[in-house]
Amino acid sequence: MFGGIETLNEIEGKLQQLRAEISSLDSQKEQLFAQSQANKEAQAKLLEQIARIHLQSIRDQGEVFPEYGQIATLIQQRGRNFSVLKDRIAQLNETLSQKEASRAQAHAKLQEAQQRAVQLQQTVQECLKADAEYTRQLQQTQNARAVAERTAQKAQSSIDEYRQKMHPFEEDALFWYLYQRRFGTSEYRGRGVIKLLDGRVAALCDYERYRPIYWTLSQIPNRLQVHAEQKQAEYQKELHKLVSMEKAAAQKAGLEEAKAAVEEVQKAVDALDREIAEIEERLNQALAKQKTYLADEDDEAKQIVRLMTQTLQYYGVEDIYTLSQKTQSEQDDQLAAQLKELQSQEEAYEKAIAQNRARYQAKLQALQETEALRRRYKAERYDNGTIGFDNAEVVGNVLGEVLGGMLDGASAWERMRRHSRRQGGGWLSDFGSGAFPGADSPWFDPAGPAESGDLDFPDSGGLGGGIFPSDVGTVSDSDTFQTGGGF
Repeated sequence: MFGGIETLNEIEGKLQQLRAEISSLDSQKEQLFAQSQANKEAQAKLLEQIARIHLQSIRDQGEVFPEYGQIATLIQQRGRNFSVLKDRIAQLNETLSQKEASRAQAHAKLQEAQQRAVQLQQTVQECLKADAEYTRQLQQTQNARAVAERTAQKAQSSIDEYRQKMHPFEEDALFWYLYQRRFGTSEYRGRGVIKLLDGRVAALCDYERYRPIYWTLSQIPNRLQVHAEQKQAEYQKELHKLVSMEKAAAQKAGLEEAKAAVEEVQKAVDALDREIAEIEERLNQALAKQKTYLADEDDEAKQIVRLMTQTLQYYGVEDIYTLSQKTQSEQDDQLAAQLKELQSQEEAYEKAIAQNRARYQAKLQALQETEALRRRYKAERYDNGTIGFDNAEVVGNVLGEVLGGMLDGASAWERMRRHSRRQGGGWLSDFGSGAFPGADSPWFDPAGPAESGDLDFPDSGGLGGGIFPSDVGTVSDSDTFQTGGGF
């Protein structure tokens, strides 16, 4: 006798096996999908490479393949645009050469003007050196500058010193209060009690004694600053005289006109430099665009390659190979061979994915049927030790057929129910008072009543009627069988 608990364990084992197989199929499916996707991406790259080779061949040979249909119009338009770009580059180079030549001429004039101005300046300076009046004025200016600098330094040093001496007075709150109110001067406006109180404050801080001292300290920096400004003004006056003498000599020698000529020519050179820089920028932009054209990386080329790639996708490998024979390159022939190999691999991937999907569906169906069988098995209390099966092979065969998809859950349950038997467990629920209807007997049936509620199988929609332990055969103490249904 094969017990009900052992049978449940067998079902649990099959469920674990099914879940493991489904998980393995899931992993295999993901791997196949990843490999298939990588294969398709590799094919797309090969098609793009072939399209680029064809575009280069069309550009070099000047012949458009009829297989590309209306794309020929785009290719011809791109060729015209490229010709316009080359003409523009040639024009910019010519303009740049002209501007550089003009700049060279202007720069030569600039150098001549600068040399003449320098010579005149040297002549004027030699004349001034020989002029006694100018020499005397130069000496007076230098002396005035030295005095102004010394006075400014001394004033700044003295100002800092006196400000340090004034600091204690300003920190005395009482003294500083009275000083700000102008106490003791004609500017003071205090009257009555305020004046009386301010007088007492003055007595506390000895204001009448320290106010003149602080005032004197505060006036000295001002006087020093005024003196320094006077010396600076004297220096500026002497300097103005010196500069006037120099300008008069320069004007007489024509230095001002020479200087104006230098500035005029310099403006022309600067203007040419700006024009050259602008032309060079436009030329560099055009050259960069030409570089993208030559590398087939411009927007027009990208659009054409994309359309050519889409066109190639509609052709078979043999057609693509034939098309590649029209080019002088052998690289697209090799790429076509690689494409053929990838397409063969893609077919294998698609077949493997279809097989995986079918196996997955079968295993998933078997899992659902087995789970439904287990739920019914538990609901009918076949797992409490009171029910067994007379043949262990029957259980294995039934579960094997469910896993193999040859038997659904409802049919499997019916077959297992027919082969089930009640096992003697040492109890009799109909012992003594248990045989009398309505008696409050202490005896019970360990199988118990089945759970209420519908338990449907995946495909059969349920069993249509409850199968309870009372329907199965019983095993008496004398080991004689009474079955509740034939085999």
